[in-house]
Amino acid sequence: MGRRIVHYRILFILLLLTGFSSASQTVISGKIYDEAGLTMSGASLILKDSIGKIISYSISGEEGKYNLSTIKKGSFLLEANFLGYKKQSLSLSIKADEQIVKDFILEPSAEVLKEVVIEYEPVKLKGDTLVYDAKALAKGTEVVVEDLLKNIPGITIAKDGTIKFGDTPIEKVMVDGDDLFNKGYSLLTRNMPSKPLDKVEVLQNYSNNKLLKGIEDSKAVALNLTVQDEYKNLWFGDLMAGYGIEERYVLSGNLMNFGEKYKAFFTTSLNNAGYDRVGNISDMVYNSGDMETLGRGSRTIQVMSLSAKTARLSEDRTRINNAEMATLSTIFPLSLKTKLKLAGFLGFDELKAYQNSYSVTDFGTTYFENTESNNSANNIKKGYVNAFFNYDISATKMLQLSSAFNSGNGDFKNDLTFNGISTREQLETKSTYFDQKLTYTHKWKDRNVVLLKGRFFTDRLPQYYAINDYLMGDLFTYENINAIDNTIGSQKEYAGLEGDFKLKQKNGDLLEFTAGFDKSNDNLSTRFRLFTDGGNITPDGFQSD
Repeated sequence: MGRRIVHYRILFILLLLTGFSSASQTVISGKIYDEAGLTMSGASLILKDSIGKIISYSISGEEGKYNLSTIKKGSFLLEANFLGYKKQSLSLSIKADEQIVKDFILEPSAEVLKEVVIEYEPVKLKGDTLVYDAKALAKGTEVVVEDLLKNIPGITIAKDGTIKFGDTPIEKVMVDGDDLFNKGYSLLTRNMPSKPLDKVEVLQNYSNNKLLKGIEDSKAVALNLTVQDEYKNLWFGDLMAGYGIEERYVLSGNLMNFGEKYKAFFTTSLNNAGYDRVGNISDMVYNSGDMETLGRGSRTIQVMSLSAKTARLSEDRTRINNAEMATLSTIFPLSLKTKLKLAGFLGFDELKAYQNSYSVTDFGTTYFENTESNNSANNIKKGYVNAFFNYDISATKMLQLSSAFNSGNGDFKNDLTFNGISTREQLETKSTYFDQKLTYTHKWKDRNVVLLKGRFFTDRLPQYYAINDYLMGDLFTYENINAIDNTIGSQKEYAGLEGDFKLKQKNGDLLEFTAGFDKSNDNLSTRFRLFTDGGNITPDGFQSD
Protein backbone atom coordinates (compact mmCIF):
# COMPACT_ATOMS: atom_id res chain seq x y z
CA MET A 1 0.00 0.00 0.00
CA GLY A 2 2.82 2.36 0.90
CA ARG A 3 4.49 1.79 -2.46
CA ARG A 4 1.29 2.64 -4.29
CA ILE A 5 1.02 5.93 -2.40
CA VAL A 6 4.60 6.80 -3.33
CA HIS A 7 3.87 5.97 -6.97
CA TYR A 8 0.75 8.12 -6.93
CA ARG A 9 2.70 11.02 -5.46
CA ILE A 10 5.38 10.72 -8.12
CA LEU A 11 2.74 10.52 -10.83
CA PHE A 12 0.96 13.55 -9.37
CA ILE A 13 4.19 15.56 -9.34
CA LEU A 14 4.94 14.54 -12.94
CA LEU A 15 1.46 15.59 -14.01
CA LEU A 16 1.93 18.96 -12.34
CA LEU A 17 5.32 19.45 -14.04
CA THR A 18 3.86 18.41 -17.39
CA GLY A 19 0.99 20.81 -16.93
CA PHE A 20 3.26 23.70 -16.04
CA SER A 21 5.59 22.89 -18.93
CA SER A 22 2.86 22.72 -21.57
CA ALA A 23 1.13 25.86 -20.32
CA SER A 24 4.23 28.06 -19.97
CA GLN A 25 4.59 29.15 -23.57
CA THR A 26 2.88 31.21 -26.24
CA VAL A 27 2.19 29.48 -29.53
CA ILE A 28 2.00 31.55 -32.73
CA SER A 29 0.55 29.90 -35.83
CA GLY A 30 -1.11 30.77 -39.13
CA LYS A 31 -0.83 30.48 -42.90
CA ILE A 32 1.15 32.21 -45.64
CA TYR A 33 -0.67 33.23 -48.85
CA ASP A 34 0.24 35.02 -52.07
CA GLU A 35 -1.90 37.72 -53.68
CA ALA A 36 -3.90 35.10 -55.59
CA GLY A 37 -4.89 33.41 -52.34
CA LEU A 38 -2.66 30.38 -52.90
CA THR A 39 -0.81 28.99 -49.90
CA MET A 40 3.01 29.18 -49.91
CA SER A 41 5.25 26.48 -48.47
CA GLY A 42 8.91 27.18 -47.67
CA ALA A 43 8.41 30.75 -46.38
CA SER A 44 10.51 31.65 -43.34
CA LEU A 45 8.91 33.04 -40.17
CA ILE A 46 11.18 34.88 -37.74
CA LEU A 47 10.24 36.16 -34.27
CA LYS A 48 12.46 38.99 -32.91
CA ASP A 49 12.47 40.69 -29.55
CA SER A 50 12.53 44.45 -28.93
CA ILE A 51 16.29 44.74 -29.59
CA GLY A 52 16.12 42.74 -32.83
CA LYS A 53 17.46 39.43 -31.51
CA ILE A 54 15.97 36.34 -33.17
CA ILE A 55 14.32 34.14 -30.53
CA SER A 56 12.31 31.70 -32.66
CA TYR A 57 12.18 30.47 -36.24
CA SER A 58 9.89 28.37 -38.42
CA ILE A 59 9.26 27.33 -42.04
CA SER A 60 5.79 27.23 -43.58
CA GLY A 61 4.95 23.66 -44.51
CA GLU A 62 2.13 21.92 -46.33
CA GLU A 63 -0.81 24.22 -47.14
CA GLY A 64 1.31 27.22 -46.04
CA LYS A 65 0.98 26.45 -42.32
CA TYR A 66 3.57 27.58 -39.79
CA ASN A 67 3.97 27.19 -36.04
CA LEU A 68 6.45 28.68 -33.60
CA SER A 69 6.53 29.26 -29.84
CA THR A 70 8.22 31.31 -27.12
CA ILE A 71 8.26 31.38 -23.33
CA LYS A 72 9.22 35.06 -23.25
CA LYS A 73 6.90 38.01 -22.66
CA GLY A 74 7.05 41.57 -24.00
CA SER A 75 7.07 43.28 -27.40
CA PHE A 76 8.02 41.31 -30.49
CA LEU A 77 8.25 41.58 -34.26
CA LEU A 78 7.06 38.68 -36.44
CA GLU A 79 8.49 38.66 -39.98
CA ALA A 80 7.48 36.57 -43.01
CA ASN A 81 10.07 36.19 -45.81
CA PHE A 82 10.03 34.46 -49.18
CA LEU A 83 12.50 35.06 -52.00
CA GLY A 84 10.99 37.27 -54.72
CA TYR A 85 8.32 38.69 -52.35
CA LYS A 86 8.20 41.73 -50.12
CA LYS A 87 8.93 41.05 -46.46
CA GLN A 88 5.89 41.40 -44.18
CA SER A 89 6.26 42.45 -40.52
CA LEU A 90 3.79 42.38 -37.68
CA SER A 91 4.17 43.79 -34.13
CA LEU A 92 3.07 41.57 -31.26
CA SER A 93 2.64 42.21 -27.56
CA ILE A 94 2.72 39.08 -25.40
CA LYS A 95 1.72 39.57 -21.78
CA ALA A 96 0.49 36.10 -20.92
CA ASP A 97 0.57 32.58 -22.29
CA GLU A 98 -1.85 32.38 -25.20
CA GLN A 99 -2.57 31.02 -28.65
CA ILE A 100 -1.98 33.63 -31.39
CA VAL A 101 -3.14 33.11 -35.00
CA LYS A 102 -1.66 35.43 -37.63
CA ASP A 103 -1.88 34.98 -41.41
CA PHE A 104 0.30 36.76 -43.99
CA ILE A 105 -0.38 37.76 -47.60
CA LEU A 106 2.91 38.33 -49.44
CA GLU A 107 3.22 40.62 -52.44
CA PRO A 108 5.71 40.00 -55.31
CA SER A 109 8.78 42.23 -55.30
CA ALA A 110 10.00 43.78 -58.57
CA GLU A 111 13.37 44.65 -57.02
CA VAL A 112 16.49 42.53 -57.45
CA LEU A 113 17.07 41.08 -53.99
CA LYS A 114 20.56 41.13 -52.53
CA GLU A 115 21.70 38.17 -50.47
CA VAL A 116 20.04 38.30 -47.08
CA VAL A 117 21.75 36.51 -44.18
CA ILE A 118 19.62 35.70 -41.15
CA GLU A 119 21.19 33.66 -38.35
CA TYR A 120 19.35 31.69 -35.72
CA GLU A 121 20.81 28.55 -34.16
CA PRO A 122 20.73 25.97 -35.73
CA VAL A 123 19.85 27.67 -39.05
CA LYS A 124 21.06 30.47 -41.30
CA LEU A 125 19.05 31.98 -44.12
CA LYS A 126 21.27 33.10 -47.02
CA GLY A 127 19.10 34.47 -49.82
CA ASP A 128 17.04 31.48 -50.94
CA THR A 129 19.20 28.90 -49.13
CA LEU A 130 18.55 27.60 -45.61
CA VAL A 131 21.71 26.28 -43.93
CA TYR A 132 21.24 23.94 -40.96
CA ASP A 133 23.98 22.96 -38.53
CA ALA A 134 24.03 19.16 -38.50
CA LYS A 135 25.48 18.96 -34.98
CA ALA A 136 22.81 21.27 -33.57
CA LEU A 137 20.07 19.22 -35.25
CA ALA A 138 21.31 15.90 -33.89
CA LYS A 139 19.51 14.37 -30.91
CA GLY A 140 21.97 11.53 -30.45
CA THR A 141 19.81 8.73 -31.85
CA GLU A 142 20.51 9.33 -35.56
CA VAL A 143 22.33 6.64 -37.53
CA VAL A 144 21.88 7.56 -41.19
CA VAL A 145 21.24 10.84 -43.02
CA GLU A 146 17.49 10.17 -43.25
CA ASP A 147 17.27 10.14 -39.44
CA LEU A 148 18.87 13.59 -39.25
CA LEU A 149 16.71 15.09 -42.00
CA LYS A 150 13.58 14.22 -40.01
CA ASN A 151 14.69 16.79 -37.40
CA ILE A 152 14.50 19.71 -39.87
CA PRO A 153 11.28 21.78 -39.60
CA GLY A 154 9.22 21.52 -42.77
CA ILE A 155 10.80 18.27 -44.00
CA THR A 156 8.69 15.10 -44.20
CA ILE A 157 9.88 11.68 -45.41
CA ALA A 158 7.50 9.07 -46.83
CA LYS A 159 7.77 5.32 -46.26
CA ASP A 160 9.43 4.85 -49.65
CA GLY A 161 12.15 7.40 -48.79
CA THR A 162 10.90 10.30 -50.92
CA ILE A 163 11.39 13.68 -49.23
CA LYS A 164 9.27 16.82 -49.23
CA PHE A 165 10.07 20.32 -48.02
CA GLY A 166 6.68 21.75 -47.17
CA ASP A 167 4.54 20.29 -49.96
CA THR A 168 7.33 20.48 -52.59
CA PRO A 169 9.11 17.20 -53.50
CA ILE A 170 12.90 17.28 -53.19
CA GLU A 171 14.53 17.30 -56.63
CA LYS A 172 17.84 15.74 -55.57
CA VAL A 173 20.18 15.25 -52.60
CA MET A 174 23.78 16.28 -53.30
CA VAL A 175 27.03 15.88 -51.36
CA ASP A 176 29.24 18.98 -51.47
CA GLY A 177 27.46 20.12 -54.62
CA ASP A 178 27.65 16.83 -56.54
CA ASP A 179 24.61 14.69 -57.33
CA LEU A 180 25.30 10.97 -56.94
CA PHE A 181 21.91 9.32 -57.46
CA ASN A 182 19.51 11.83 -59.10
CA LYS A 183 16.01 11.16 -57.75
CA GLY A 184 17.12 7.81 -56.39
CA TYR A 185 18.59 9.73 -53.45
CA SER A 186 17.04 7.30 -50.93
CA LEU A 187 20.03 5.03 -51.69
CA LEU A 188 22.18 7.78 -50.18
CA THR A 189 19.96 9.05 -47.34
CA ARG A 190 19.09 5.55 -46.08
CA ASN A 191 22.67 4.26 -46.08
CA MET A 192 25.10 7.15 -45.55
CA PRO A 193 26.00 7.68 -41.84
CA SER A 194 24.98 11.06 -40.45
CA LYS A 195 28.10 11.59 -38.30
CA PRO A 196 30.34 13.05 -41.07
CA LEU A 197 27.81 15.80 -41.92
CA ASP A 198 28.66 19.41 -41.23
CA LYS A 199 25.73 21.31 -42.76
CA VAL A 200 22.42 20.53 -44.45
CA GLU A 201 21.48 23.13 -47.07
CA VAL A 202 17.93 23.52 -48.37
CA LEU A 203 18.21 25.10 -51.84
CA GLN A 204 14.95 26.81 -52.78
CA ASN A 205 14.12 27.93 -56.34
CA TYR A 206 16.67 25.39 -57.51
CA SER A 207 17.63 24.91 -61.17
CA ASN A 208 19.01 21.57 -62.39
CA ASN A 209 20.90 23.43 -65.10
CA LYS A 210 23.24 25.95 -63.45
CA LEU A 211 23.08 28.25 -66.50
CA LEU A 212 19.31 28.65 -65.97
CA LYS A 213 19.69 30.00 -62.43
CA GLY A 214 18.00 33.40 -62.23
CA ILE A 215 16.34 32.97 -65.64
CA GLU A 216 13.76 30.21 -65.28
CA ASP A 217 10.98 30.58 -62.74
CA SER A 218 11.81 27.46 -60.77
CA LYS A 219 9.96 26.40 -57.63
CA ALA A 220 12.06 23.25 -57.21
CA VAL A 221 13.85 22.42 -53.95
CA ALA A 222 17.08 20.43 -53.55
CA LEU A 223 19.23 19.41 -50.58
CA ASN A 224 23.00 19.72 -50.34
CA LEU A 225 24.94 17.87 -47.63
CA THR A 226 28.33 19.30 -46.71
CA VAL A 227 30.92 17.02 -45.12
CA GLN A 228 33.22 17.94 -42.25
CA ASP A 229 36.81 18.70 -43.30
CA GLU A 230 38.27 15.75 -41.37
CA TYR A 231 36.20 13.34 -43.51
CA LYS A 232 37.23 14.78 -46.88
CA ASN A 233 39.74 13.21 -49.27
CA LEU A 234 39.90 9.95 -47.35
CA TRP A 235 38.17 6.57 -47.48
CA PHE A 236 35.85 5.80 -44.59
CA GLY A 237 32.78 3.69 -43.95
CA ASP A 238 30.92 1.52 -41.50
CA LEU A 239 29.75 -2.06 -41.10
CA MET A 240 26.69 -3.36 -39.27
CA ALA A 241 25.73 -6.98 -38.62
CA GLY A 242 23.00 -8.56 -36.56
CA TYR A 243 21.38 -11.95 -36.05
CA GLY A 244 18.20 -12.71 -34.12
CA ILE A 245 15.40 -15.14 -33.48
CA GLU A 246 13.80 -17.14 -36.31
CA GLU A 247 17.09 -16.85 -38.26
CA ARG A 248 16.60 -13.14 -38.96
CA TYR A 249 19.79 -11.36 -40.03
CA VAL A 250 20.98 -7.89 -41.07
CA LEU A 251 24.27 -7.11 -42.77
CA SER A 252 25.12 -3.75 -44.31
CA GLY A 253 28.27 -1.84 -45.15
CA ASN A 254 29.31 1.48 -46.66
CA LEU A 255 32.55 2.74 -48.15
CA MET A 256 32.87 6.35 -49.34
CA ASN A 257 35.25 9.13 -50.27
CA PHE A 258 34.16 12.77 -50.64
CA GLY A 259 36.94 14.86 -52.12
CA GLU A 260 36.69 18.25 -53.76
CA LYS A 261 36.85 16.78 -57.27
CA TYR A 262 36.54 13.01 -56.75
CA LYS A 263 33.63 11.37 -54.98
CA ALA A 264 32.61 7.74 -54.52
CA PHE A 265 29.85 6.05 -52.55
CA PHE A 266 29.49 2.28 -52.30
CA THR A 267 26.91 0.51 -50.19
CA THR A 268 25.67 -3.04 -49.85
CA SER A 269 22.94 -4.56 -47.72
CA LEU A 270 21.56 -8.03 -47.05
CA ASN A 271 18.66 -8.66 -44.70
CA ASN A 272 15.54 -10.71 -44.16
CA ALA A 273 14.33 -8.64 -41.20
CA GLY A 274 12.00 -6.38 -43.17
CA TYR A 275 14.34 -3.41 -43.70
CA ASP A 276 14.09 -1.40 -46.93
CA ARG A 277 17.51 0.10 -47.69
CA VAL A 278 16.60 1.05 -51.25
CA GLY A 279 13.39 3.10 -51.25
CA ASN A 280 11.85 4.52 -54.40
CA ILE A 281 14.46 4.57 -57.19
CA SER A 282 12.17 4.49 -60.24
CA ASP A 283 12.75 8.21 -60.89
CA MET A 284 16.50 7.60 -60.91
CA VAL A 285 16.00 5.17 -63.78
CA TYR A 286 13.37 6.91 -65.88
CA ASN A 287 13.65 10.63 -65.04
CA SER A 288 17.27 11.66 -64.67
CA GLY A 289 17.58 14.94 -62.78
CA ASP A 290 21.07 15.67 -64.08
CA MET A 291 20.03 17.57 -67.19
CA GLU A 292 17.25 19.38 -68.98
CA THR A 293 15.69 16.99 -71.49
CA LEU A 294 12.51 16.25 -73.42
CA GLY A 295 10.01 13.42 -73.32
CA ARG A 296 9.79 13.49 -69.51
CA GLY A 297 7.30 11.05 -68.05
CA SER A 298 7.01 9.15 -71.32
CA ARG A 299 6.88 5.40 -70.66
CA THR A 300 5.39 2.27 -72.10
CA ILE A 301 2.06 0.95 -70.83
CA GLN A 302 1.92 -1.55 -67.97
CA VAL A 303 -1.34 -3.44 -68.48
CA MET A 304 -1.55 -5.61 -65.36
CA SER A 305 -0.44 -5.45 -61.73
CA LEU A 306 -1.00 -7.62 -58.66
CA SER A 307 -0.30 -6.96 -55.00
CA ALA A 308 -0.36 -8.95 -51.80
CA LYS A 309 -3.25 -8.71 -49.36
CA THR A 310 -1.80 -7.73 -45.99
CA ALA A 311 -3.11 -7.17 -42.48
CA ARG A 312 -4.00 -3.68 -41.31
CA LEU A 313 -0.65 -3.18 -39.60
CA SER A 314 2.32 -0.97 -40.42
CA GLU A 315 4.61 -2.27 -43.17
CA ASP A 316 7.61 -2.64 -40.85
CA ARG A 317 5.63 -5.23 -38.88
CA THR A 318 4.28 -7.20 -41.84
CA ARG A 319 7.15 -6.98 -44.35
CA ILE A 320 8.77 -10.41 -44.83
CA ASN A 321 11.69 -10.07 -47.21
CA ASN A 322 14.99 -11.52 -48.35
CA ALA A 323 16.78 -8.52 -49.82
CA GLU A 324 20.25 -8.24 -51.33
CA MET A 325 21.48 -4.95 -52.74
CA ALA A 326 24.68 -3.27 -53.90
CA THR A 327 25.13 0.16 -55.45
CA LEU A 328 28.06 2.30 -56.52
CA SER A 329 28.21 5.90 -57.68
CA THR A 330 31.43 7.70 -58.47
CA ILE A 331 32.24 11.14 -59.86
CA PHE A 332 35.70 11.98 -61.16
CA PRO A 333 37.23 14.69 -63.39
CA LEU A 334 38.56 13.88 -66.84
CA SER A 335 40.01 17.40 -67.14
CA LEU A 336 39.58 20.81 -65.52
CA LYS A 337 36.30 21.31 -67.42
CA THR A 338 35.08 17.75 -67.83
CA LYS A 339 33.41 15.50 -65.29
CA LEU A 340 32.17 11.90 -65.58
CA LYS A 341 29.70 10.18 -63.28
CA LEU A 342 29.14 6.43 -63.24
CA ALA A 343 26.30 4.95 -61.21
CA GLY A 344 25.12 1.38 -60.92
CA PHE A 345 22.60 -0.60 -58.89
CA LEU A 346 21.93 -4.32 -58.50
CA GLY A 347 19.18 -5.62 -56.25
CA PHE A 348 17.22 -8.78 -55.45
CA ASP A 349 14.31 -9.19 -53.09
CA GLU A 350 11.70 -11.78 -52.21
CA LEU A 351 8.65 -10.27 -50.56
CA LYS A 352 6.24 -12.66 -48.86
CA ALA A 353 2.87 -12.21 -47.22
CA TYR A 354 0.70 -14.66 -45.28
CA GLN A 355 -2.83 -14.26 -44.02
CA ASN A 356 -5.17 -16.87 -42.50
CA SER A 357 -8.75 -16.25 -41.41
CA TYR A 358 -11.64 -18.27 -39.98
CA SER A 359 -15.22 -16.98 -39.75
CA VAL A 360 -18.53 -18.42 -38.50
CA THR A 361 -22.00 -17.23 -39.49
CA ASP A 362 -24.81 -18.33 -37.16
CA PHE A 363 -28.10 -16.50 -37.66
CA GLY A 364 -31.47 -18.17 -37.19
CA THR A 365 -31.46 -21.36 -39.22
CA THR A 366 -28.38 -20.26 -41.18
CA TYR A 367 -25.02 -21.61 -40.12
CA PHE A 368 -21.78 -21.94 -42.07
CA GLU A 369 -18.03 -21.68 -41.61
CA ASN A 370 -15.37 -20.19 -43.90
CA THR A 371 -11.66 -20.90 -43.76
CA GLU A 372 -9.34 -18.80 -45.90
CA SER A 373 -5.58 -18.94 -46.38
CA ASN A 374 -3.72 -16.50 -48.62
CA ASN A 375 0.01 -16.86 -49.36
CA SER A 376 1.90 -14.69 -51.84
CA ALA A 377 5.50 -14.16 -52.91
CA ASN A 378 7.04 -11.59 -55.21
CA ASN A 379 10.55 -12.22 -56.53
CA ILE A 380 12.12 -8.98 -57.74
CA LYS A 381 15.36 -8.44 -59.67
CA LYS A 382 16.65 -5.00 -60.71
CA GLY A 383 19.77 -3.81 -62.47
CA TYR A 384 20.70 -0.27 -63.55
CA VAL A 385 23.77 1.49 -64.93
CA ASN A 386 24.18 5.12 -65.97
CA ALA A 387 27.07 7.15 -67.43
CA PHE A 388 26.75 10.95 -67.28
CA PHE A 389 29.23 13.29 -68.97
CA ASN A 390 29.41 17.05 -68.25
CA TYR A 391 31.65 19.41 -70.23
CA ASP A 392 31.84 23.09 -69.25
CA ILE A 393 32.94 24.52 -72.59
CA SER A 394 33.11 28.01 -71.07
CA ALA A 395 31.40 30.03 -68.35
CA THR A 396 28.34 30.38 -70.63
CA LYS A 397 28.35 27.11 -72.61
CA MET A 398 27.82 23.56 -71.41
CA LEU A 399 27.45 20.12 -73.03
CA GLN A 400 25.86 17.16 -71.23
CA LEU A 401 25.39 13.54 -72.32
CA SER A 402 23.72 10.65 -70.54
CA SER A 403 23.44 6.95 -71.33
CA ALA A 404 21.34 4.66 -69.12
CA PHE A 405 20.35 1.00 -69.20
CA ASN A 406 17.89 -0.72 -66.89
CA SER A 407 16.71 -4.31 -66.72
CA GLY A 408 14.34 -5.89 -64.23
CA ASN A 409 12.09 -8.84 -63.58
CA GLY A 410 9.20 -9.36 -61.18
CA ASP A 411 7.53 -12.73 -60.60
CA PHE A 412 4.41 -12.50 -58.41
CA LYS A 413 2.68 -15.69 -57.25
CA ASN A 414 -0.41 -15.94 -55.09
CA ASP A 415 -2.12 -19.01 -53.61
CA LEU A 416 -5.62 -18.46 -52.17
CA THR A 417 -7.22 -21.49 -50.47
CA PHE A 418 -10.89 -20.99 -49.61
CA ASN A 419 -12.64 -23.85 -47.79
CA GLY A 420 -10.08 -26.30 -49.14
CA ILE A 421 -10.24 -25.11 -52.77
CA SER A 422 -6.97 -23.63 -54.04
CA THR A 423 -6.71 -20.84 -56.62
CA ARG A 424 -3.21 -20.02 -57.84
CA GLU A 425 -2.29 -17.07 -60.03
CA GLN A 426 0.98 -15.74 -61.40
CA LEU A 427 2.09 -12.50 -63.03
CA GLU A 428 5.57 -12.20 -64.51
CA THR A 429 6.76 -8.76 -65.61
CA LYS A 430 10.02 -8.03 -67.39
CA SER A 431 11.50 -4.61 -68.10
CA THR A 432 14.24 -3.46 -70.47
CA TYR A 433 14.99 0.25 -70.81
CA PHE A 434 17.74 1.96 -72.86
CA ASP A 435 17.96 5.77 -72.85
CA GLN A 436 20.32 8.21 -74.64
CA LYS A 437 20.21 11.97 -74.00
CA LEU A 438 22.18 15.03 -75.13
CA THR A 439 21.75 18.69 -74.11
CA TYR A 440 23.73 21.75 -75.17
CA THR A 441 23.21 25.02 -73.24
CA HIS A 442 24.34 28.47 -74.36
CA LYS A 443 23.75 31.60 -72.23
CA TRP A 444 24.39 35.17 -73.32
CA LYS A 445 23.92 38.66 -71.85
CA ASP A 446 23.08 37.01 -68.49
CA ARG A 447 19.41 36.98 -69.46
CA ASN A 448 19.05 34.76 -72.50
CA VAL A 449 19.54 31.03 -72.90
CA VAL A 450 19.13 28.53 -75.70
CA LEU A 451 18.97 24.78 -75.03
CA LEU A 452 19.37 22.22 -77.81
CA LYS A 453 18.12 18.79 -76.72
CA GLY A 454 18.09 15.35 -78.26
CA ARG A 455 16.84 12.04 -76.90
CA PHE A 456 16.23 8.46 -77.97
CA PHE A 457 14.97 5.58 -75.84
CA THR A 458 13.40 2.14 -76.09
CA ASP A 459 11.20 0.75 -73.33
CA ARG A 460 9.94 -2.85 -73.32
CA LEU A 461 7.57 -4.25 -70.70
CA PRO A 462 6.33 -7.78 -71.59
CA GLN A 463 4.05 -9.57 -69.11
CA TYR A 464 2.61 -13.05 -68.65
CA TYR A 465 -0.43 -13.81 -66.48
CA ALA A 466 -1.94 -17.22 -65.61
CA ILE A 467 -4.57 -18.54 -63.18
CA ASN A 468 -5.61 -22.16 -62.60
CA ASP A 469 -9.31 -21.34 -62.30
CA TYR A 470 -12.10 -19.74 -64.32
CA LEU A 471 -13.78 -16.82 -62.53
CA MET A 472 -15.55 -15.01 -65.41
CA GLY A 473 -19.05 -16.42 -65.00
CA ASP A 474 -21.00 -16.79 -68.24
CA LEU A 475 -18.78 -14.46 -70.29
CA PHE A 476 -17.63 -17.53 -72.26
CA THR A 477 -19.90 -20.50 -73.03
CA TYR A 478 -17.22 -23.13 -73.63
CA GLU A 479 -17.54 -26.21 -71.45
CA ASN A 480 -15.11 -27.28 -68.72
CA ILE A 481 -12.90 -24.16 -68.67
CA ASN A 482 -10.34 -24.77 -65.93
CA ALA A 483 -7.62 -22.12 -66.47
CA ILE A 484 -6.75 -18.96 -68.40
CA ASP A 485 -3.61 -17.07 -69.34
CA ASN A 486 -2.71 -13.81 -71.08
CA THR A 487 0.56 -12.96 -72.84
CA ILE A 488 1.15 -9.21 -73.16
CA GLY A 489 3.68 -7.42 -75.33
CA SER A 490 4.11 -3.72 -74.58
CA GLN A 491 6.92 -1.55 -75.92
CA LYS A 492 7.68 2.06 -76.80
CA GLU A 493 10.26 3.82 -78.95
CA TYR A 494 10.83 7.56 -78.65
CA ALA A 495 13.06 9.99 -80.56
CA GLY A 496 13.07 13.76 -80.32
CA LEU A 497 14.96 16.98 -81.10
CA GLU A 498 14.11 20.33 -79.54
CA GLY A 499 15.33 23.91 -79.35
CA ASP A 500 14.24 25.86 -76.26
CA PHE A 501 14.77 29.64 -76.15
CA LYS A 502 14.37 31.52 -72.84
CA LEU A 503 14.49 35.31 -72.86
CA LYS A 504 14.38 37.08 -69.47
CA GLN A 505 12.93 40.59 -69.65
CA LYS A 506 14.08 43.54 -67.55
CA ASN A 507 10.75 43.61 -65.71
CA GLY A 508 11.23 39.97 -64.66
CA ASP A 509 8.91 38.41 -67.23
CA LEU A 510 10.13 35.32 -69.08
CA LEU A 511 9.51 34.77 -72.78
CA GLU A 512 9.98 31.21 -73.94
CA PHE A 513 9.89 29.72 -77.44
CA THR A 514 10.13 26.02 -78.18
CA ALA A 515 10.48 24.35 -81.54
CA GLY A 516 11.19 20.72 -82.22
CA PHE A 517 10.19 17.35 -83.51
CA ASP A 518 9.48 14.09 -81.74
CA LYS A 519 8.23 10.69 -82.74
CA SER A 520 6.69 8.13 -80.42
CA ASN A 521 5.82 4.58 -81.45
CA ASP A 522 3.76 2.44 -79.04
CA ASN A 523 3.03 -1.24 -79.65
CA LEU A 524 0.62 -3.26 -77.52
CA SER A 525 -0.39 -6.86 -78.21
CA THR A 526 -2.19 -9.42 -76.06
CA ARG A 527 -2.85 -13.14 -76.54
CA PHE A 528 -5.68 -14.34 -74.29
CA ARG A 529 -6.34 -18.09 -73.98
CA LEU A 530 -8.84 -20.39 -72.27
CA PHE A 531 -7.84 -23.93 -71.24
CA THR A 532 -10.43 -26.72 -71.33
CA ASP A 533 -10.31 -30.48 -71.02
CA GLY A 534 -10.10 -30.66 -74.80
CA GLY A 535 -7.21 -28.19 -75.23
CA ASN A 536 -6.71 -24.41 -75.35
CA ILE A 537 -8.94 -21.86 -77.11
CA THR A 538 -8.01 -18.37 -78.35
CA PRO A 539 -11.41 -16.59 -78.45
CA ASP A 540 -11.99 -14.07 -81.24
CA GLY A 541 -12.64 -10.51 -80.17
CA PHE A 542 -10.47 -10.85 -77.05
CA GLN A 543 -7.07 -10.31 -78.68
CA SER A 544 -5.39 -6.98 -79.33
CA ASP A 545 -2.72 -5.56 -81.63
